[in-house]
Amino acid sequence: MYNWIKYGFIVAALLLSACSKEEITEVKVGQEYNTKLEIAYDVEILYSEEAQVKVKVTAPTLLRYKSGNPYTEFPDGIKVEFLNEKQKTTSYLTACHATKKDKKNEIIATDDVEVLTGKGDILRTEHLIWKDQAKRIYGDSVVTIITQTEQITGTGFSANQDFSEYEIQNPRGFKKIDRKNLNLD
Repeated sequence: MYNWIKYGFIVAALLLSACSKEEITEVKVGQEYNTKLEIAYDVEILYSEEAQVKVKVTAPTLLRYKSGNPYTEFPDGIKVEFLNEKQKTTSYLTACHATKKDKKNEIIATDDVEVLTGKGDILRTEHLIWKDQAKRIYGDSVVTIITQTEQITGTGFSANQDFSEYEIQNPRGFKKIDRKNLNLD
């Protein structure tokens, strides 16, 4: 019985010593709070030109690092929808991870990156860079493009952001396909 009381006091002392007033920061309404990291969940970001939404970005988690070279990270994946002037989606970009470099105005998508066009064409790669100002996507890694009738594999690619035009720098494989027999999930 004495040991239980002794252990109880030790645990209580440890718990109380772990909390100190120095760790708690009180922020008052209207007071500016300087933090190096902002966290947001279930995020939707709209990019517009001339009052028209052109790009819609959704993500389960957003981490915004504000110090040094500011950047935004999407550690749990990202979905980007490119919209036309009628607000119809022209293509999608999805990835398991992405980083937006604020000063370079680019998004780097990695891990199971996929672009799906309105025509049904699919681009798959592990690394892609989207330059917002130039409205271009490109990459230097292995890429596979699947159209309605063919599958092209290569290294390095460049495309406009709606993927209506693209080029593979070093094509190395081409085959005719019947998409009905492909598992595209």
